[in-house]
Order: sequence, then structure tokens, then C-alpha cells
Amino acid sequence: MDVERESVEFLGRVLPHSQELEQAVLGAILQDAQDALPVAMEILTHESFYYPAHQIIFDTLTRLHLRGVPPDPLAVIEDLRSRELLERVGGESYLYALVTAVPDASAVETHAQVLREKELLRRLISESNVLLKEAYSQEKSVQEILDDAERRILQIDAGLMSGRFSDLDTALREFMSAYEEEQRVGPDGQMISTLKKLRGLDSGYPQLDRLLGGFKRGDLIIVAARPGVGKTALVLNFAHRIATRGKAVGIFSMEMGKEQAAMRLLAMTSGISSSRIDRGEFNREEMSTIRRCYEEMASLPIYIDDSSMLNIRALKNRARRLWAQHQVEIIMVDYLQLMEGMRPGEEGRVQEVTEISRGLKQIARELKIPLIACSQLSRQVEHRSDRKPLLSDLRESGSIEQDADVVIMMYREDYYELQRGEHATSEVMGSVVDLNIAKHRNGPTGQVKLTYLHPYLRFEPYASEDIPIGDYE
Repeated sequence: MDVERESVEFLGRVLPHSQELEQAVLGAILQDAQDALPVAMEILTHESFYYPAHQIIFDTLTRLHLRGVPPDPLAVIEDLRSRELLERVGGESYLYALVTAVPDASAVETHAQVLREKELLRRLISESNVLLKEAYSQEKSVQEILDDAERRILQIDAGLMSGRFSDLDTALREFMSAYEEEQRVGPDGQMISTLKKLRGLDSGYPQLDRLLGGFKRGDLIIVAARPGVGKTALVLNFAHRIATRGKAVGIFSMEMGKEQAAMRLLAMTSGISSSRIDRGEFNREEMSTIRRCYEEMASLPIYIDDSSMLNIRALKNRARRLWAQHQVEIIMVDYLQLMEGMRPGEEGRVQEVTEISRGLKQIARELKIPLIACSQLSRQVEHRSDRKPLLSDLRESGSIEQDADVVIMMYREDYYELQRGEHATSEVMGSVVDLNIAKHRNGPTGQVKLTYLHPYLRFEPYASEDIPIGDYE
């Protein structure tokens, strides 16, 4: 059978492909499936092959492999015959001809990489064609087309194109990849195998990590508090502790500039109060400490965008670019209510915040990383006797609660002591901060305590005894 497909042209030119390389890769797998097929499966997909016959053969090879059947030529022939596909791929003679297409399987990885590049070129041409049609139709705004263009191009190599279906086998394998096998000795002395779920990205606070299992990929985590309680400081502490373990962190700071964020990080790590650093009041020894902390932090993979006004579309674009350029493993947004929707003022603030919170969740799922967003609480918390925040206090939109996978509500008793003009113990001791995990979509809720060292804007794991921290100044 002639395996040539009808040539597909774009602007009068045939799409990039190579029949010889496709034959070489399939031939290598048929010769040495044990070594060649795992390499090919890591690089190639069904769409990597231009010719339909080659797509069917590759699908059959992977199908047999996943069922535990060695995909040698005889097994492939029998499987294709049982599904009445043998003649569509050229019959037995073509499959045996593929075996002789290459002398051995040693170059399968090189050949597969070239096929992958040709697939990406075809996808780039296809997406460009879609964008051309959008531009000519003028049905979308220029900004919408630019957003669509950036999303499509960035997603080509990342394999994140939306609208593709996954079979159950793929979904189950991705789910099981979050577990690892753990062996231990049972009471009878026999080895017992159990599955242990791998943690998400550790926050750096053991009590919080035990409750949440870390910050998980695709999750939207909301950190909510009244102004001045310390939500920005907490998020910066998360960022510093994660980055010191070599994990890249992206921060979108709409409330403060990058210089102020850097000053807070210096105070956090140096043990010199933020107010003194801001005023430049420190002695020679402290200056040496600041220089040392600066040198240590300069190499940390923390990337800050301090644009003061961002709408959700601009944030999506910048988040994709940040992820593509620096492989960030978590993104933090400070804070949600400072963002704008795509049509500010047209549909009311509640609808606008709904659009923003859903957009943040989409970023987390699309990039497969956790996203932490700070959120203000409404004033109604001030009218209750205990002042402890509830989910209903999330400001301006109930959709924040709906879209979030985790909601962390912050509460500090000394915050209200200071408001009442009382002598707060935090003036000489660290504040006890309650983190109420009010929502946890895939796990337990509960409370975690941290100690907040005000002058240094630093959060520490909670200790039962008060921690002296000295004067503010």
C-alpha cells in the first residue's frame, strides 16, 4: 500500500515533514522496542507523525507497550489485523520493510528530536493561520488577538494546548505520578509496600505543610486578612523560604514597588528592623550584615513585577512569559482587589472580581503551578465581638471562595489591642498569628500558629514560649 498522504499546502507550500525519518524511528522501535520505544514515547506523540499510516503504527506500538506486550513485528501485525487496520498501514510487507529502514536503533533519539521539531513547525504554521484569520475578520479587538497569539505560541512547545482530550489511562498515570512506593517491615517481619503521596511545594513552615501537604500544582491559594495584619509579609516569607531551596518564585506586587519588597527581604534576613533600614540608621557591624545578606539574596531565583495597575489579561500574559523564561514553580499576587477586569466599571465590581479570581485559577491550572493571591477582608469582621474572620468576609465577591482551593484567614489579637490603644505584648514579644485554613478543597481544614516578629517582618514557626525581639527602633 502506498503510505503517501495527500500533501497539505499552506500558502502554496507543503507542511514540514520527513517520510524517511518517520520510517527510521518506527523501524528502530520494531528492531529494539525495549530500548527505543521509551525514548521515542518521551519525545513524540501521535501528532509527531505526518503520515496517517505511521500514526496508526506508532499508536499500536505504544498500546502494546502499555499493556505489557513486547511490540515486535509479529505482535504489531496481529494487533493491527484484529482491528482491521493492517491494510491501512500497507500490510505485512510494509512493516517488515520498516525493520530494514535503519541498520540499528542507535540514532532513534536524534531522529525523534528532528520529528518533534517538524511537528512544532506544523503546529506553529497552523496556529499562525488561525491568527491570520482572526486578524482579517476583525471580529476581535487587537488586544484580544495579541493575547491569543502569545498564549498559542507559548503553549506550542510546552504542550499545553487546550481542547485536547485525554484517555483515562493518561489521566490515571498523571494522578499516580503524585505517589511513590514506600516499603517497610510489617509486624510479621514481611516487607509491606505502600503508596505515599509526594508533597506539594513546601511553604517552609512544617505545621502548615503537614496540614496542607505543601502548595500543590494547579491550586489557587488565597491568603486573606484585614489591612495591616501581615498578609504581604507572610507571602514574602513564603517566597524567601521557597527560593532558598532553589525553587524559582514569581511575584506580582501591585501594592509596593520592588525596592520596598527588597528592603523587606533584607530586614527579614538580616535581623535589623525595617524602619531602621528604611532610614539608613545602622552601625558598621550592621552594615556588614546587610552586605552579607544582600550577597546571599542576590542569587535567589525571585522575580518581581511591580506594575501598579494590571488587568487579568495582562497578568496572564506576564505569568506565561515568566514561566517560559524562568521556569517559576510558584506565582504570588499582592493583592487581588488591586487588579482590574477586562471591562472595569461596566459590569460592577462583584462581577469584575469574579472574572479576576477565575482568571487566577486558570493561570494556576494552565501552568500547573500553585498560585498564591492576597485578598482583603470586608469591614464586617470588625463588627463581631471576636473579630475572627470567616469565609463570608472575603471582600467584594463570593466567587473568590468558590474558585480557591485553599483559603488561609489570618488573625492577630494584638492587631486589635493596638487599635484599642491597649499595651500590646507584641511591642516586646513576637505576635502570635493564627492561620485558619478555612477551606481546603482536597484535604483537612484546621488552624496553624506562627510567630510574627514585627520589626523584621519575619514569620517563624510557632514556639509555645514568647520570643523576645527587642525594640521596634
